[in-house]
Amino acid sequence: DEWQGGIYAAYGITENITIDTIGIRYRFMDRPRENHGLEMTAGIGIRGALESRINGDALGIGADVTGKYVFNDDMAVTFGIGYIHWDEDKLDDKREFDYSIGFQKNLIEDLTFSASYTYRDLDDFAQSSAYAYSAGLNYNVQRNVDVGVFYSKTDFEFEKNGYDIDDNLTDGYGLYVTYRF
Repeated sequence: DEWQGGIYAAYGITENITIDTIGIRYRFMDRPRENHGLEMTAGIGIRGALESRINGDALGIGADVTGKYVFNDDMAVTFGIGYIHWDEDKLDDKREFDYSIGFQKNLIEDLTFSASYTYRDLDDFAQSSAYAYSAGLNYNVQRNVDVGVFYSKTDFEFEKNGYDIDDNLTDGYGLYVTYRF
């Protein structure tokens, strides 16, 4: 019954530093051999916004460390840990730790399936934890153009935690187009 749209932009300042519409990311470990192996990044920035007519709005500012291990040209695993400080207008601030794991598999040439799961350890929320998962397909149309579809779900109860449900979806379906310069 609801829909949302968005524009995301990122710029690589160097090969290892990227600034985007929500923060900055630094790659501190590059994949060592033939684009296979472990790559690690760290990021800091805005992690979300929650609206509440009763309690005031909350802005999530956080940091994370993420990794990707590429086994071969057809398969990779992703993982990460993050911290978010929720700066609230009227209530005491809240915080959370996130732990995620994901999988990417090239099904056929230029078509990749991905899935991920995130566990949210919530502090000072009505819920003590929540999960989020997603799955999607990405098709590489050309070297610099991708199109994709995805499904995502969370059990975070926005209303129970004091936030408006208007701008937040517990189930989401979507599509995207990515263009790289």
